[in-house]
Amino acid sequence: MNKECNKIDLATPVSVIQLGKKSNYNHIRKSLADRGIQTIRDLCQWEEQKLLWLSEIGYKTVGKIRCFLNEHGLSFGMTEKDLAEYERDTQEEEQVDRLIKALSELKDVLASYPDTTKAMEEVLAKGCDRLDDSEKRIRELIPRLNTAKEAFYVERIAYDNNRLRQEKELHEQRRYEIAKEIYLKEKGCFLSGWQRACRAVHKADLLLEALKEE
Repeated sequence: MNKECNKIDLATPVSVIQLGKKSNYNHIRKSLADRGIQTIRDLCQWEEQKLLWLSEIGYKTVGKIRCFLNEHGLSFGMTEKDLAEYERDTQEEEQVDRLIKALSELKDVLASYPDTTKAMEEVLAKGCDRLDDSEKRIRELIPRLNTAKEAFYVERIAYDNNRLRQEKELHEQRRYEIAKEIYLKEKGCFLSGWQRACRAVHKADLLLEALKEE
């Protein structure tokens, strides 16, 4: 993840993600649209493993999508609460930027104010000093905020990766147990042990795929 991510509007269409050749990309975008994935928000709410299950999308494409999301402080499998917090953080940063801009403009106005008396000069100097101090504190706050957010997103990605690894291990364990049971039930079959094992694994895969679609 980038140390400073570029926030993005969650309503942005997924078409902003560059996925390679136009012909292939149109095919992928249609596949996403058919499953209701039209915006970045929709994409973030999908699990990475579920995208890999789609025949039209491969590991390379999912990797590009993952990199794009990480660059913008996002990830797969985000909840509505996660997305709401992301939008709130984005709005807070925009407010800070507007405040800094307003302070800068106010400083310019105060600096151009007619210096008619010494008292006015002192007031203007103090006002500018306080504005400079406020702006400095705000700018010091932003990196700390970004660091805290970065730590959160790093932990979230590590958690997601660990969860996917556990799901994969559980899937392989279930596959083995189902295949073993099928293999033992077909013990009297005329096939050789190797052929029975291959057929048992194939049947286990078909069963797991059918259960996944339920």
